[in-house]
Amino acid sequence: MGKKHPDYATSLNNLAYLYYIQGKYIKTEPLYQEALAIRKEVLGEKHQDYASSLNNLAALYDKQGKYEKGESLYQ
Repeated sequence: MGKKHPDYATSLNNLAYLYYIQGKYIKTEPLYQEALAIRKEVLGEKHQDYASSLNNLAALYDKQGKYEKGESLYQ
């Protein structure tokens, strides 16, 4: 399994979520972004996992008070 595999993106997402619930937002963001990029490339923008990644990143931005960044991802 390489770094462009959907399962790798899922692992990144899970690790990011662990950091998220610990309040380690600086560690969370790059992992969510990488998972999003992989899912976009491998699965496409219409896939539910891509939408889930958008939602996760938007929720992180909301939690940080970065409402404009979050809002743009919810659209």
